[in-house]
Amino acid sequence: MPEICRFYGIIIKMFFKPKEHEPSHIHALYNEYVGIFDLNSMEMKEGDLPLRAQNHVKEWLEKNQQVLIEMWNSQKIRKMLPLDEEEKMIPRIKAIEPKENFILRVEFDDGKKVEYDVQEDIDQIQSFGILKTEYALFQNFQLDQTRTVVTWSEDVDLPSDTLYEFGKSVC
Repeated sequence: MPEICRFYGIIIKMFFKPKEHEPSHIHALYNEYVGIFDLNSMEMKEGDLPLRAQNHVKEWLEKNQQVLIEMWNSQKIRKMLPLDEEEKMIPRIKAIEPKENFILRVEFDDGKKVEYDVQEDIDQIQSFGILKTEYALFQNFQLDQTRTVVTWSEDVDLPSDTLYEFGKSVC
């Protein structure tokens, strides 16, 4: 489950998908704002989180840093993926449409359009199996307020950077 904590209206998430990239980080969501914080430096590396919310997140990170790093490191299927400068921006989803055979067609604010095959996640991640057994659930996703996470249930979601990086470009 990616949601780790909630405080002062801030939601802290950590994604444990095989495709989630290094360095170790958390996502902090506050209304329509988002920030990605490096677990080692505890600095916001990208995003538009207001300063007051950033300070709350940093204070929380100081108290929980070691546990969070252990959580990140415990994911043995994690792959080290180098990121280009262009890929470091948090992609925000402009439009999303479910297609047949567990395909999501996604358009991002920067104009990039991709199709992402959720079947791979269904095959590799146990919690995603519910999308196969309850097909109507796949059609009924939610896009969070920050437009950076697609959610089907408490245990099944995909961050926008995974969709952006691993989706196949389409016209």
